[in-house]
Amino acid sequence: MRLNGVARLARSSGVYRRALHTSNRLQLVMMSLRKSETTSEEALPDSEQVIYVLHGEGEALIGGRLHHLERGDGLIVPAGAQLNLRNTGVEDLRLLEFFAPPVFPEGWVQEAHEPPARSELGGQSPDH
Repeated sequence: MRLNGVARLARSSGVYRRALHTSNRLQLVMMSLRKSETTSEEALPDSEQVIYVLHGEGEALIGGRLHHLERGDGLIVPAGAQLNLRNTGVEDLRLLEFFAPPVFPEGWVQEAHEPPARSELGGQSPDH
């Protein structure tokens, strides 16, 4: 399956998170953090996650270890690891998140940064 226009969508997307593709085993989500925005700390006990930076700069705290992020960087987040992301740049931080297995419902959109409800996480409960 080809995903057309991901870079264009990343530049124009004003939403916090958007599921771009969902299958039985994998999900692709685009995430955008505004300047100085930080995510809530969460852990997904049943899903592994890969993060790829499309645009901007930031930091990821994974299991107590800090990682600097910039365009082209990627990180693997093991299932159950605590994750917190922060935009440290002057522009929006735009990321692709890959989840295996999927976390959110197909077509899911989160307009603003608020911790998702347990029902939105496909039955998984993030640890905050």
